[in-house]
Amino acid sequence: MNRSLFFLLTLFFFLSFTVFAEDDYEDDYYSFISGLFEFSKNEIYVSQSLVRDQKAYKVALLMGQENQVVKSFVDNFVNYYGKNDCDVIGIKDIRKYDLMKYDVVISIASEGANLSKENFNRKALNIWCLVLSPEVIGVPSGVVVFYPYPDFLLVFKDIKNRYPNKNNVGIIYNLGGYSVKYAVEVGKKEGLNIYPINVNNYNVDKIEESLNKFDAIFLLPDVFVLDEDNLLKLIYYCKRKDKLLISTQKILLNYGVDIIYALDYGNLAFEIIDFIKNYGLKKIKYENVFPEKFVIIEKNYQR
Repeated sequence: MNRSLFFLLTLFFFLSFTVFAEDDYEDDYYSFISGLFEFSKNEIYVSQSLVRDQKAYKVALLMGQENQVVKSFVDNFVNYYGKNDCDVIGIKDIRKYDLMKYDVVISIASEGANLSKENFNRKALNIWCLVLSPEVIGVPSGVVVFYPYPDFLLVFKDIKNRYPNKNNVGIIYNLGGYSVKYAVEVGKKEGLNIYPINVNNYNVDKIEESLNKFDAIFLLPDVFVLDEDNLLKLIYYCKRKDKLLISTQKILLNYGVDIIYALDYGNLAFEIIDFIKNYGLKKIKYENVFPEKFVIIEKNYQR
């Protein structure tokens, strides 16, 4: 009797599971399996189980004009964080959304940062990324800035190994703020002498002679430096002095820059997801982050 009852109960449970769970079984199985494994650290920082968490924070992605860089970041973020947990909001659609309902607000590029300031949610975790000159816009208290340059510590390690005779590096910038201070600081740790060279409308035509003491020049992309007239002048002066030219924007290879340390824009999404998971929503005064993943593209420079 007991055996018959046990058999009937077992059969009922099996049939119930088959009828009600058959459609979801395959998805649940693969979600479970993929959650057990982390991707290679060279590609992705977070596991599937992290970004598929049912308790994921609700994220707003603020963006202006879409370009290839912005699209790469947004597509990767939405794909791995989850479509149901984030909204992509453009300038034209900003009035349709209540930003106060989001746990995390990510502002992409300068237009996104301006949108964030005009509709600032102080209770959210606010992140700026791909903003060329955040100091020009003015960073509110409590914003985490992911700079659009790779970590200078890692860049300078490579420069030291790749060009052992290039010890005196001038870094050309207009409004560098924290990024320039950080570059000088970590350059010393790698045995490099980093000299800030501020350029503006008044001295951009007069800096050529000041380049003599440098072995290499690092062009720090900002709004002023990337202005085509200024850019062409600066590169011309550096090339006439036969200086190694370094920067972080791939397109500058077409202008004569010798080596590029380009941010991995797709992987930036994974770094930010990792940051959100680890940091949570605890209050912060400010935070400056330089992404760790980048691509090196070198022309045929004669060392």
